Amino acid sequence: MEILTRQSLHFIIAVILTRILSPDAFGVYALLALYIGVAGIFIDFGMGSALIQNQDATADDESAMFWFNLLVAILTALFLTAAAPSLARFYEVPGLQSIAYVLALNLVISATGNVHRALLAKRFYFRQLTFTSLFVVVLSGFTAITAGLAGYGALTLALQALTAGVAGTSMLWILSDWRPRPYLNAYSLRRLITFGRYWFGVQLLNIFHVRLNTVFIGKYHGPEVLGYYMRGETTTALPATMVSSIFERVAFPAFSRLTSDQGKFRQQVRATLRISMLINAPVILGLLVVSDSFVVIVFGESWQPAVPYVQILCLSRLFIPVYDINLLVFMASGRPKDYFYFECLTRPVFLVLTVCAAMISVEAIAWSMVISAWISSFLMASKAGKVIGYELSSQVHDLAPSILLATSMAIAVWAIPPIFAELPAVVELSLQVIAGIFLFSGLAISFNRRAIRDLRNMLIGYREIVVSEPG
Repeated sequence: MEILTRQSLHFIIAVILTRILSPDAFGVYALLALYIGVAGIFIDFGMGSALIQNQDATADDESAMFWFNLLVAILTALFLTAAAPSLARFYEVPGLQSIAYVLALNLVISATGNVHRALLAKRFYFRQLTFTSLFVVVLSGFTAITAGLAGYGALTLALQALTAGVAGTSMLWILSDWRPRPYLNAYSLRRLITFGRYWFGVQLLNIFHVRLNTVFIGKYHGPEVLGYYMRGETTTALPATMVSSIFERVAFPAFSRLTSDQGKFRQQVRATLRISMLINAPVILGLLVVSDSFVVIVFGESWQPAVPYVQILCLSRLFIPVYDINLLVFMASGRPKDYFYFECLTRPVFLVLTVCAAMISVEAIAWSMVISAWISSFLMASKAGKVIGYELSSQVHDLAPSILLATSMAIAVWAIPPIFAELPAVVELSLQVIAGIFLFSGLAISFNRRAIRDLRNMLIGYREIVVSEPG
């Protein structure tokens, strides 16, 4: 519920900001996406996952992560500050320099809350995380709207990030009684690095694959086009991220505790996968067919050029839960090395595909993301499924009902506009959404009862999804 509320508030604030700021402002801010993403990965170095996965982590381990995160954050912030003038010249955007300075400061501030956040998630202290998240979204949103109205342009988004970093870190320190010890234990640091180095390598490959496109689009097509592309990306990411976040928060700690009981582990993975696709598939395919009117009505006429990117990138999000949940299997099982080797074989190929697509068009880049997402999702399912005896064929069998029913719903919703062509666009969109919800719900209750049962069990149990595994 917290994630749903937080993401809804975040979306409302984003809508308001799209009405205040130009596409160019969002594009300018996105120019630093690759650099901030890489910095965040260096700062964490996979230690957050290591701390959650290791049920025997000591106080020295926790303090080692804190001091390592802080030291690397300071170094990356200094590097970004020094590189800011060069980045501004490279993209020919003078205002980028001040944005880089603000984000560099945020790197250091946010790093001091990483351990608190990991420990709260590990201990299932969701009430504290809920309060922190909602407080951060509201305060940072208010700051951004105020700055946007005051005419700060792209700097508005950097101030929003800084406010979120300060507020979130402050609340974590207030609500958590954990405090770092005044030293760094070398043995603990080596243990964390041993686990985290593989996760670090994977995340580094992933961020270059996902964010290198911002460099090509920003440099050769300009910030405005990048703004349209990122609107397509963030809009399609919202439902998929919401679904993944819900299950990642609960599933990773739960999976980590079940690794000794493979049967129960497999049951939870199957249930989690079925539920996630039951939710994700209709939302993504529904958004695809209503995207034309949705973008214009919600974000405004100025965002019309973002529609093709929304439509294409919707397809890239369809099987994201498959990838994310199977990834959790790897991580919870303590197999980051296997995952690292898997990504080393696939990500470079996808990276080359993105570079080749960048030479054609922005639309080609979007399609390259679709191809990469689909291939990586099913390769991940094939690889991780073997760890717990949940083969790819079984996963496809569990996914098929939700995909087929969501596709049927999307076709029906797509056919509605010609019938009500004379109605106002807002009314037409509302009818499409309502029809889609009722149609898919009816189809799922009738033809996908297993996933519905899983969802009911999840809502009842919340912390643990336990279903009887079919023969």
